Amino acid sequence: MRSAVFIIAGAFFVLTFSKAHAQQFGLFTYEVDGTTVIITDYPTTATGTVDIPSQIEGFDVTGIDTNAFFGCNLVTDIQIPPTVTEIGDRAFVACAGITSMTLPASVTSLGSRAFENCASLSSMTLSPALTAIFSETFRNCTSLPSITIPEGVTSIGERAFIDCSSLTSVSLPSTVNNVWAGAFEDCTSLTTINIPSGVSFLRRDTFKGCTSLASITIPASVLLIELQAFLSCSGLTNVTLENGVAAIDRFAFAGCTSLPSITIPPSMVNIGVGAFTGCTSLTAINVTAGNTDLQSIDGVLFNADASGLFQYPPGRVGAYVIPAGTEFLRASAFAGATDLTGVTFPSSLTSTGDDVFAACSGLTSLVLPATLTSLGTGVFQDCTGLTSVEWPAGLTTVPDETFNDCFGLASIQFSVGLTSIGDGAFEDCFNLTELTTPASLTSIGETAFARCFGLSRLELAEGLQSIGRDGFSQCFNIPRIRLPSTLTTLGEGAFESCSSLTKVTIPPNCTTIDDGAFFFCASLEAACFLGDAPASFGVRVFDNTASGFSINYLASKSGFTSPTWNGYPAEAVDETQHPAATWLFTNGFTHDADLNQQPQRDGVTLLEALAFDLDPHSPLLDQLPSPIFEPTGISMTFFADGPGVTYLPETSTDMIQWGTDGLTFGPPDGNLHRTATMDRSVPRRVLRIKLSYGPIVGS
Repeated sequence: MRSAVFIIAGAFFVLTFSKAHAQQFGLFTYEVDGTTVIITDYPTTATGTVDIPSQIEGFDVTGIDTNAFFGCNLVTDIQIPPTVTEIGDRAFVACAGITSMTLPASVTSLGSRAFENCASLSSMTLSPALTAIFSETFRNCTSLPSITIPEGVTSIGERAFIDCSSLTSVSLPSTVNNVWAGAFEDCTSLTTINIPSGVSFLRRDTFKGCTSLASITIPASVLLIELQAFLSCSGLTNVTLENGVAAIDRFAFAGCTSLPSITIPPSMVNIGVGAFTGCTSLTAINVTAGNTDLQSIDGVLFNADASGLFQYPPGRVGAYVIPAGTEFLRASAFAGATDLTGVTFPSSLTSTGDDVFAACSGLTSLVLPATLTSLGTGVFQDCTGLTSVEWPAGLTTVPDETFNDCFGLASIQFSVGLTSIGDGAFEDCFNLTELTTPASLTSIGETAFARCFGLSRLELAEGLQSIGRDGFSQCFNIPRIRLPSTLTTLGEGAFESCSSLTKVTIPPNCTTIDDGAFFFCASLEAACFLGDAPASFGVRVFDNTASGFSINYLASKSGFTSPTWNGYPAEAVDETQHPAATWLFTNGFTHDADLNQQPQRDGVTLLEALAFDLDPHSPLLDQLPSPIFEPTGISMTFFADGPGVTYLPETSTDMIQWGTDGLTFGPPDGNLHRTATMDRSVPRRVLRIKLSYGPIVGS
C-alpha cells in the first residue's frame, strides 16, 4: 500500500492507492498494472520452449519488463503473444539458446540491449509498428545473417548491431533519418547496406571494422561523415559521394586498405585530418570541377589556393616533390605512406601540423628547408627507415615525439638556435649512436632519449639547464657524461639504468635531483659534487649502483656530511691538498687519479691535459699547443692556469742541460693564455714547457 497526504484549508485527507506487486503464474513472475499484466521474471534454470500467455487472471499480457528473461540461456524458443506492446531494456539478454524470434505487429517499443548476446539468434522478424531500434539492441548477436528494418523506423541507435559478425545484409527503410554512432561497428561479414536519402549524418564509428563491405554510396542528404565512420573497412573498393555531401571528419576512411581512388564532389567544403590515413591502395584523390574549397594537383589534395597540402594518397610509390608555393603541410598529410621514398621540400614551406610523416617507413633521409619555422608533434614518429636528418636553423624546438620510434636514425645535426627538445622526441631511437647539443639548448624533455640503446657518445654543451623525467633512461651504452655547469635540474629517473656509466659529476649549480635519477646504474662507482648539496634531493637517487659506490664532495662546500650523506658513503675532498679536484671531477676522474696516466694512450699524460685544459676523452696529440716558427725566434702560446700546476719554460742545445737563456715568458692574457718565446740566434736550441703538480713532475 502507498499513501499520499494532502492539506487543504487546514483539513487532512489521506488517499490510498493500490500498488502492483509480484505474483506467480506457473514459472512466470508478473505484476498487474491497472488492467494489464507485465511479465517481470522467468527462472534462468528453465529449459525448452516458452509460450508467454496472452492473458493472466483475465488481464491482457501487454509488457515484458526489464531483464525479464536475462540469462535464460537454456531456453530455445520464446513465443510472444499479439497482446504484447512493449519489451523492456535487456529483456532477453544472453538467451543464448534462442535461434529465431518474431515480434508480433502489436509491439510498438523495443528496449535497448533487448537481445544483446543472443549468440544463436539466426532469424529475426521485427514488428511493423516499431519506430526506433534503440542502442545495443542486437549487440553481439553473432549468428544473425540478415535483418530487414520495417518501414516507419526513423532511428537506428548507438551500437545497435555492433559485433554482429555474421550479418551480411541490412535493408534500411526510407523513413530512417538517424543512424547513430557505432550502429554497425565490427559487423565483419556485412557486404550490403543502403543509406536512405533522409540521413543527414553518418555518425562516429557507424561502419568501423566492417571489413567485408565493398561498396557504399553516400547520398546527397548527408552533411557530415563523422569521425572514423568507415575506419578499417579493409574490403572497401568503391565509395560514391553524391553532390551534396559537405564534409568528411577526421580519420573517416582511415585504414581502408583496398580503396584505390576517391572523387570529391563540388559540395565538399572540408575533409578532416587523416581522413584517408592508412589507405595503402589509394593513389589518387580527385576533386570535381566546381569545388571552391578544395583542389587536386596530380591526385594530391590541396586547399583552394594550393598554399596547404591536405592529403597525399598513401598508396603511391616513390619520391614526391612538394609544389612550389606550398606554405604548410596539414596534420597527418603523408601519414602511413609506407612506399614514399623521398620528399623534396619547397623554399616556401614554413610550417607543418602533427604526425605529418608518421609511419612513412620508406623514408631514409631528409633535408628540412631553411624556411621551416614551426613543426607539429610526432611529425616523423615511426619512420623506421629514416637514418639521417638535417635540422634547419629556423626551428628552435624539437617538438614532442618528433622522432619517436625511428629505429634506424643514426645521427642528427642540430643548428645553433635550438632551445628545447620535447618529451619523447627521440624515444626508442635504438640506433642513434652519438649526440652533441648546441650551446643554445636549455631543456631536454621527459623520455626525450629514453631507450636509445646505441647511444655511446653524449656531449651536452654549456647552456643546458634541465633534463626531464627519464630523459636518458635505459641508454645502456653511455660510458660517461659531462653535465654542463649551467644544469640546475635532473628529473626523476633522468639516467636510470644507464648500466655502462661509471662516474658522474654533479655541476655546482644543480639544485634539484629527483627520485631515482641514477637508479640502477649498475656500473656507477662514484658521484662527485662540485657545489653545495642540492636543495632538493629525491629518494633512491643512487640506489642499485656498483658495489663500493661513494659520493665525493669538496670540503669547502656546505650541506654534506661524512662518512655518509643521505644513506650513501661520502668523503670530503680537501682542495688545498688536491687543487685539481674540480677539474678531475668535471672530466670524470677521481681526485686522486694518477696524473702520469695516458688517458688516450698517445703519449700525452693526464697532467698535460690538466695543464693545457685539454679534453682527456678525445685524442690529445691534436690538442697540444703548437710552436710558431719565425725568422728571429720560436714561440708557443698555451693555457697556463691549470689548478695546482706550475709552468716553467726552458731551453737547451743538448737536451741535457736546461735553462732560461734567450727565453721570455709573457703575462696571462684575457683567456689565461701565456706565450713563451725563444731566441733562434743560437743553433740547435730547443724549447720545452716543464710542468709540475705537487710531488708529480712531467714535461
